[in-house]
Parts: sequence; C-alpha cells; structure tokens
Amino acid sequence: MRDMVRQAKNKGATVILSTPQGRATDFNTANVHQAENRWYNPSTRALAQEEGVTLVELNKLSSAYFTTIGPSATLALYMTGDSLHPNRQGAAELARIVAEDLRRQGLNGF
Repeated sequence: MRDMVRQAKNKGATVILSTPQGRATDFNTANVHQAENRWYNPSTRALAQEEGVTLVELNKLSSAYFTTIGPSATLALYMTGDSLHPNRQGAAELARIVAEDLRRQGLNGF
C-alpha cells in the first residue's frame, strides 16, 4: 500500500486513506459496535501519518453510527446473509459518513 500511496503522490494526486468499517455483527453485550483493532486499521493509521496523507477513520465513525442505530438497523445495511459487505443503502450511508468527515477535515471538493 505504501508504494501505491507514493506513486499517487508523485503523480500529484490527493491521497485519502480510510480504515474499513467493521462487520454488522461487531456489537458487544452492551450493544456498542466496535471493531477498532481488526484488519488493517492500525497499519492504515500508521501509513497515513508516516506519508502525511488524509485519513478517514471510517471504522470509528461507522461504529459510532452503528451504535446509534442499533444491531438490527445495522444488519439491514448489509447484504443478506453477509455481515461484512454493505448493500446499496449501507454503501450510501458509509459514503455519507466519509463525505461528511472529508468536509470536516476541510478537504477541497467536499
């Protein structure tokens, strides 16, 4: 991933990295959604910092949103029988979260 980031930066692209959202089923017994240290979250955060590129903490932001709407509503945002891949509605919600965060960070075009 580091090579891709550097190649894009060398071409003048604005590089944006994002941590992945968790599974629909990543709720604890208190109905709090959390999947912070799974998959590539730590390495993505480190790479963004090391390369000085924008990072969207989609994992944390989506977990906060999923906690707010609860397990059933969260599951409805994922493909039937698949707790990892969002459906069309879920993808739209995740895109909204990303766009809002990029606006908050002051990235041009958002």
